[in-house]
Amino acid sequence: MGSRKGTRSEAVRKGNRRRSPAARDIRAVNKVEVVRLRLEGNSYRAIGEKLDLSLGAVHELCTEALTELQGEGRELAKRLRAEQLQQLDEVGGRLLRLVLKKDLRVTETKPDGSVLELAEFETLTRLTGSLGKVWERQAKLMGLDAPAKVDIGGEVPISLPELAQRAGIHPTE
Repeated sequence: MGSRKGTRSEAVRKGNRRRSPAARDIRAVNKVEVVRLRLEGNSYRAIGEKLDLSLGAVHELCTEALTELQGEGRELAKRLRAEQLQQLDEVGGRLLRLVLKKDLRVTETKPDGSVLELAEFETLTRLTGSLGKVWERQAKLMGLDAPAKVDIGGEVPISLPELAQRAGIHPTE
């Protein structure tokens, strides 16, 4: 006799219970209520008493809610990162086109309303500085500047006293 895949006890243990639509609705309402009460500072035991749920059910509902929120948070962060990268691409493209232009006449309006024409070098300096900041932000959003572990192992080919002697440094005695 071969072993059956996915026995009922395994399904129950893994939380894969088959529920009616009404039961799913009740569970969803309970989950929201459990999270609300937990955020108010109630203990699992107090929540269970208020909602007539077992301690295990309260814990399970809280854990499910947190897992769902983590997934939603990751998806939201992913979409936000994509939007920011798109905006940075657009700004960076405009800045790069300005930097590559032959004629860099840029004006700046002062607080008193007067208009000042910036020198070409000053304009180029500001534009390249801004472009560098855009690229730096893009690199951070894409994780390109993440610290990396570098192994500098191995034997040192020369001792410190020998290095000092070669450099002409003689320790005083």
